[in-house]
Amino acid sequence: MNPTIHRITLAVPALGLASVVLAFLLGDARVGIAASVGAVVALANWMSLRWLVGRATQGTVRSRNGLMVLLSAKMLLLGLVCWGLLARFGLEPFGFAIGLSSLVGGIFLGSVFVSPARPALGEES
Repeated sequence: MNPTIHRITLAVPALGLASVVLAFLLGDARVGIAASVGAVVALANWMSLRWLVGRATQGTVRSRNGLMVLLSAKMLLLGLVCWGLLARFGLEPFGFAIGLSSLVGGIFLGSVFVSPARPALGEES
């Protein structure tokens, strides 16, 4: 597995946990529960994205087309899950957004801040 992908896979749940703790500390129980659900959705989204893109980059052109359709279906399913959790189950939107944002933060943290240092342009390694 690519080390950056592995770091992101560790960073997403770590930031999810941090966001849940902050939501419980700074908000009420509704905000904390919604942040917990958002963090779980973010982690599930990352794991499915990682699996689909990993298969798409290794397959033939024909299998890649099918996986791209699955990737589009995953995005639709994510939107429906978010809508269902917010509209039908009445999760607190701010807390859910905090938990769900751990995906973006985990991708950023895992790929930028944790990457090994590289020599600057023109320097010898």
